[in-house]
Amino acid sequence: MEEISTVSTRAAFPRAPHMSYGGAAVWFTSPPGAVVQLLEPVRGTLDLVNWIVGPFYDELERRFPGRTALIFVFDLELMTGRTAASRSVFLAKARECGKRFNEALFVPPRAASPAYRVSMHAAIALVRALGVQVEIVSSSVSAVASRNLKPAL
Repeated sequence: MEEISTVSTRAAFPRAPHMSYGGAAVWFTSPPGAVVQLLEPVRGTLDLVNWIVGPFYDELERRFPGRTALIFVFDLELMTGRTAASRSVFLAKARECGKRFNEALFVPPRAASPAYRVSMHAAIALVRALGVQVEIVSSSVSAVASRNLKPAL
């Protein structure tokens, strides 16, 4: 299998992702869940977030219909910034479907400003209020290893 090359971070898995868009890659996993990882420096735009809450989430639904207790790894280490609108769209989707996820492992942006860090902790509090266990981790590779995630077929 071809190894995914990245700018300065290792891909979560050494195989091609199931989906990709605008610098983001997705691997669906076993146990059921997904890893969304930025593989190149990108801004969190409304276009990218609409892809995450649209085509990515639709495929998650197709692969794991009605499943709960999903694991979600969200690696934004290479995010260079984001728009306020993208945050709003993502949090609206989290409110809508967050209860499907038992656990979320989050890799924060390497270049996060103090204002972004405050915003990030507020978003994490919202997701935790939905009953999702949220953990901040150093990398998607460590998150995958700690939960023994494998890429789904």
